[in-house]
Amino acid sequence: MNKYQVSAHYKRIGANMKCLRKYYRLSAVDLAQRVGLKSRQHIYNIEAGKATSLENLLKISESLGVSAGAL
Repeated sequence: MNKYQVSAHYKRIGANMKCLRKYYRLSAVDLAQRVGLKSRQHIYNIEAGKATSLENLLKISESLGVSAGAL
């Protein structure tokens, strides 16, 4: 997998995460607090397609009530 394919995966994860967050009517601050992140900016960065740790993705998926694969 090349870097462009990886980038596309991160963007898809971010888009799915944003869609679920809005579906559940959570602000970025709310989700960040649920996950234990220090700021909403981290949530925005993930939604924009930036990489994050697997641990954070697992916490986010759990907070949104979906499997990590659903992101």
